[in-house]
Amino acid sequence: MNILEELYYGNINISERDVKEGSDEQAALSAASDAQIKLMDALPDDLKPLLNNLNAANDSLLDATSREMFEQGFQYGMRFAIAGLSDDKKSFENN
Repeated sequence: MNILEELYYGNINISERDVKEGSDEQAALSAASDAQIKLMDALPDDLKPLLNNLNAANDSLLDATSREMFEQGFQYGMRFAIAGLSDDKKSFENN
C-alpha cells in the first residue's frame, strides 16, 4: 500500500511511533518516567489515584494536540500538493 491508501484506511496511528535512541525526546521521556516512578513511590496510597488521573488527563491532552497538529499539517500539505499540480495558480492564491 502507498501512503495515501494507508491514510485512507486509517492504518497510520500518529501516536504510535519510534523514538530515536539518544534524541532529546528520549531523554525527556526517560526523565519524566523516572520522576513519575519516584513520585508514585513517595506518595501515600490515598494520593496515588490522583497522580494516575493527572497522568491520564495529560496523555489525553497530548493525544488531542498531536492529532490536531497532524490534521493541520496534512491539510496544508494537501493544499501545497494540489497547488503544485494545478494549472490555476490564482485560485490557490485567493484561498
